[in-house]
Amino acid sequence: MAYCTNCGALLESTARFCPNCGTPVTAVTSAAANSLRSDSQVVLVSRGTCPHNVAVDILSDLLGYTDAEALQIINNLPMATAIDLTAVQAQYVAQAMSEYGMEVAVYNGNGYVDMGSAATASVFDSNGSFLASVAAVLTGISIGNRVRQYERWTRPAPVVFRPTYRRQVPLTTYRRYRPIPAPRTVVVAPRPVVRPAPAPRPVPAPAVRPAPAPRPVPAPAVRPAPAPRPVPAPAARPAPAAPARPAPAAPARPSAGAGRPARPAPGGKTPGPRR
Repeated sequence: MAYCTNCGALLESTARFCPNCGTPVTAVTSAAANSLRSDSQVVLVSRGTCPHNVAVDILSDLLGYTDAEALQIINNLPMATAIDLTAVQAQYVAQAMSEYGMEVAVYNGNGYVDMGSAATASVFDSNGSFLASVAAVLTGISIGNRVRQYERWTRPAPVVFRPTYRRQVPLTTYRRYRPIPAPRTVVVAPRPVVRPAPAPRPVPAPAVRPAPAPRPVPAPAVRPAPAPRPVPAPAARPAPAAPARPAPAAPARPSAGAGRPARPAPGGKTPGPRR
């Protein structure tokens, strides 16, 4: 692996110029590469004019501290905030903090380093967001670059990183920064295929079934009236014959010989007087 001799950025094996600063690539020894790569530290001397809550947010966003850890660092200044950084990473972190009014120093194995001459116009754009080239360098800062023991920095800091330029647009508000910008996944929605609407299928008319013929209602069977039964005429009873009464016998007129005893009728009966 090769590193730039000017800024310490990681170079591709076939690179001829540094993609960060444009310095021609020259062969460097492994010892020099290590010195450029991981011996710089950023020491936060004081908050300066930076508000307390903004300082907490910057430490949390730049170096991945929790709010409680960042608050502990700020309350125990001066304190080292980042270790094992490359020269260009230390430069950008120090400049980002100093642009918000903090006093920052850079320290390496040779002592304090004056990086004021290496400061760029700004690491932020007009909206307060990191520039793309700066964000690409700061994405290499991981959890291994944070301090593990929160102890006060005992060494004096004679050299404080102060850029010599003046910002055209002063930073008045802080926008939360994330070192690794999430790549925007542009999902290109496929164009909807406009298919012609299917022709409506002809709905067959329902078959009209002929109304069923009315069933013939059978006429009720006319039963013949029963023949009147012949009423038998009452048998004429023969009138009872009246008993024939014997006709009364005519009284016998007295004959000339009245006074005479009547003769008995034949049969021995004596006729009675005539009524």
